[in-house]
Amino acid sequence: MADQNCAHSGCECEVEQGKGVSKDGELFCSDHCANAGASGSGNCGCGHADCR
Repeated sequence: MADQNCAHSGCECEVEQGKGVSKDGELFCSDHCANAGASGSGNCGCGHADCR
């Protein structure tokens, strides 16, 4: 697992090595979070088991 957490404010996943999605210079755990931006809160819905 990479040290960088998903930049989506509602996401607490860690980004898997080599599987992050870069957008606007930030690293996200998935396309879902990259496209949601930082406006999301609560359950981000990315589908990862370790994410609330």
